[in-house]
Amino acid sequence: MVDLVLVGLGAALWMGSDSAPAPVVSEPLGSEEDLLGRLRDEVDRNPAQALELAAEGERRHPGGRSADERELLRMRALVHLGEISAAREAAARFFERYPNSPFGPQVSRLTGRRPRPRPPPTSGKRNRVR
Repeated sequence: MVDLVLVGLGAALWMGSDSAPAPVVSEPLGSEEDLLGRLRDEVDRNPAQALELAAEGERRHPGGRSADERELLRMRALVHLGEISAAREAAARFFERYPNSPFGPQVSRLTGRRPRPRPPPTSGKRNRVR
């Protein structure tokens, strides 16, 4: 008899039900860049899987240096799945979190959302009109 146990993204396989269970073996999830690479690979061919990878990336690397790209890819997956309103809502949050992201123009093209204009910074002094 062969027993198969799925563990996370990997699998462990051992033979015989009379033997003691083999140690659990799981596929390493890798770095933020590894996860992002998998997300890039899946976004157009398997958007549902891409959403899962994006969620995993957010759990493992919430403030990571690739978070803005991960969010763009998540929005692309949502659009592929026909979840346009969810992608537009995500775009609004994107522009709040990443106002200077180089991915902003792509988010705008994808969703039709634009960043809100930011008020000019105040210096604490008022300009007087004379």
